[in-house]
Amino acid sequence: ERGNVEFQKERYEKALKEYDGALDQLLTVSYDKSIIVGKMKWVDVVIFRSKIHLNKSACHYKLRNWRKAIDEATECIVGNVRDEMMFSDAHIKKKVKDAEKKHGACGVTFIEQRLPRPLRAKAWFRLSRCFLNLENAEKAREACAKALEMADDDKDLLAELAKHSAMIASLEKNQKQQ
Repeated sequence: ERGNVEFQKERYEKALKEYDGALDQLLTVSYDKSIIVGKMKWVDVVIFRSKIHLNKSACHYKLRNWRKAIDEATECIVGNVRDEMMFSDAHIKKKVKDAEKKHGACGVTFIEQRLPRPLRAKAWFRLSRCFLNLENAEKAREACAKALEMADDDKDLLAELAKHSAMIASLEKNQKQQ
């Protein structure tokens, strides 16, 4: 909450510190064995952690730190792999191992499916905007497509994505002409 207040006041560095503090508190919840977190509450922790990473991404975006904004938005979508592996139930770990034996190891545990669709859409849109600023049209287009997939009936987001898609097309056209 304090991070959001700092963000609203356009104090992005301070907001980042507040968000880091919130992540530290979530780590305590994650690692402290005396705190028992049920399956449903663990999903809430994962979603909250993802929101914090997306907020950090917004700060870096405002500061024009495109790579850091990408890292945080990616963290929102894929989560902290180490935490996911440590705190998955034994039966889930077995399913992952069995799937890896059958299909090969993927190396990354995606938490995206647990996140609400609007949060996923925002994260993919942020990635697309950052890639556009880095002039990586291909990755911007891919992330924009994922955002569109998640946007559902959010008319405001769909309108923003349409404008953004036009900007990607313009970048692609300029890059082809060079």
